Amino acid sequence: MTLKDDVKTVCAWAPASLSNLGPGFDTLGVAISGIGDRVTVRRTRSESIVVIVDGPSKLPTEPRSNTASVAGLKVLELAGVEGGIRVELEKGIPFGSGLGGSAASAAAGALATNALIGFPLDEPGLAEATLAGETVASGSTHGDNAIPSLVGGVILVDAASPATYRTVQPGHEIFFAIVVPELHVETSIARRMLPAEVPLSDAVRNASSLAWLTESIRDGDIDLLGRMIMRDVIVEPVRAALIPCYDVIKSAALEAGAPGCALSGSGPAIFAVSGNAEQAERVTAAMDRACREAGFGCLALTSTIDPVGARIEESNQ
Repeated sequence: MTLKDDVKTVCAWAPASLSNLGPGFDTLGVAISGIGDRVTVRRTRSESIVVIVDGPSKLPTEPRSNTASVAGLKVLELAGVEGGIRVELEKGIPFGSGLGGSAASAAAGALATNALIGFPLDEPGLAEATLAGETVASGSTHGDNAIPSLVGGVILVDAASPATYRTVQPGHEIFFAIVVPELHVETSIARRMLPAEVPLSDAVRNASSLAWLTESIRDGDIDLLGRMIMRDVIVEPVRAALIPCYDVIKSAALEAGAPGCALSGSGPAIFAVSGNAEQAERVTAAMDRACREAGFGCLALTSTIDPVGARIEESNQ
């Protein structure tokens, strides 16, 4: 099978995501609105190429190293399609931010390529391709960013089998106050810092907290959700040490009325939860101010859950 001649260019966009949400390491993530990556895929009969249209120069342009192109090439492989692709990447998510930028690129690359060849893959196939792209960036296969960016919503992932996942339906609208300090945290390095073994008591506490966290989302209990995202005793204490302004930003969020505040993924993104837009905006402003007063520039935004995930924006013949 070769690339189809009727569709020559497809553009897809995929949202950023928050991952872990406290005790849900490699298990829980949520797609967020208003920020994401855009990938345009074109047919090529020759070797595949990657073009960075908008993004930092440190992003890899070798097709087997870029998350968007790896995901796209995995789609071709799974569909049994011959030929190459030209991948153009526009980064709307800051590099190394903790907002799932590599996962968003992979999700958009997978969806755009699937559309380019006539949508032969179903959602599980797209999940496999997206995870392949994410693995290149992080050095391990985990779906707590990749799957939310692909399918949207709040996602519970089987850490032992990341292509297995379920949607957690929120019982109440959740707003997020988010600050990304101008620091770079390499995901692969942050993962290597984590302990290989933990005390049984810590494992039990995190397991309990994750169960309550999931139920708080389903029940729409924002106050309980806020408490539970601050209950991680294994991962966040290690990673927070990499972010000098974390404590002051978290304190500012709580003082401004946020029910809870935590790291997203390996950071440096820090998020707080809220049950209404007005409070979320107020918390975002407080976190932004605290970050800048600590001497760090930052990106600050208020967001909600993106229920859609990756989507096709344009398709040309």
